[in-house]
Amino acid sequence: MENRNIENEIQTMVQDFEMKVNKAFENTKYSNETEQIIEAYRNYLNQGIKNGFIKPDDLNLYSFSKVIYDPNFNGYADTGFTISERYFIELKDDNIHKNNVIYHEFSHLHFTPLCKKNLSNLNGFNYYILKKIGHTNFKADSDYAIASNAFVLWDEFLTQETAERFSEEIDGNKRREKHKFNSKIFTSDINCESNFQTYEDYQELFLDFARTINGFGNLNDAEIYDKFKDMLEEGTIANQIIGTYQEKNKEIDLINIFILMGKVKLAHVNAMGINKSYSGDKEALTNEVNMMLKYLRKNKNLDEFKKYNIKEYKDRPHFVAKIGINSAKKSSPETIDQAKKRVYADLESEKNKSQIEF
Repeated sequence: MENRNIENEIQTMVQDFEMKVNKAFENTKYSNETEQIIEAYRNYLNQGIKNGFIKPDDLNLYSFSKVIYDPNFNGYADTGFTISERYFIELKDDNIHKNNVIYHEFSHLHFTPLCKKNLSNLNGFNYYILKKIGHTNFKADSDYAIASNAFVLWDEFLTQETAERFSEEIDGNKRREKHKFNSKIFTSDINCESNFQTYEDYQELFLDFARTINGFGNLNDAEIYDKFKDMLEEGTIANQIIGTYQEKNKEIDLINIFILMGKVKLAHVNAMGINKSYSGDKEALTNEVNMMLKYLRKNKNLDEFKKYNIKEYKDRPHFVAKIGINSAKKSSPETIDQAKKRVYADLESEKNKSQIEF
């Protein structure tokens, strides 16, 4: 068995990261303010190894080929790391836990590849169901494309939950209580709360959806994250979701949930960045999300846990998704709009309650 000195490996990675950060920020107004970024990277790697989030064999995945400073970008991490002005602004904001945004971006190195790898079958499932009900538009402005953004929302939820945990473990920032939050995409009438530093719009929508999945209904917020993460790493979460909804003959409702999550994700992207605002209809989106939250909360899945074996949905269109939420034409048997009307009508009528309970 290979003998490894993880401490030395981390030190080498930090030195390489420091060199790239300093090069990225030379001749900028923040050239003397990069020390905390480097220290945050060191602490993240050490804590990730300590708490088991980073497996030693995956440590190399947290190396960056390059570091870029882009004052007009919001920040992004994949094989390269783009740092925005937002980070330095938040360092001076007493209402924001320091390093939270950096921990979030580092955590994408874990979750984004997993989501891309594991959730492709859900895209195939979406394509299969939409074709079955008569969709013919699968371009970048279609319902299919919108629904694919739901999985990006999941990625962001998971990375932010990880950032909150690392912020508490490394920096001692006690987790906030859930509270009403100011949203760029919802009105104050939104029926949810959050204890996230950022991406508050996603938290309860994701959690309430997760509780409709077999095996998740009785879990608290922390347990949902842990179980979803484990099943994502196992490669079984897509089957669990599809199997749960197929068993209840609710495939159309599942597509409807994906589309709404995709719309929320696209609205959030539209409003991201410093001093930006959402250009869409906040009231309409708020009403739609509130109705969906009500539906999800009524349909918590309390069945005994079991794992599902689902066929692989290989057939799917390939394109680079663009932001756009134009509806595709739909036909019988049941369209997305018809399913939406049915679900929402059920919610308003206790007489029809049995139709929507799992």
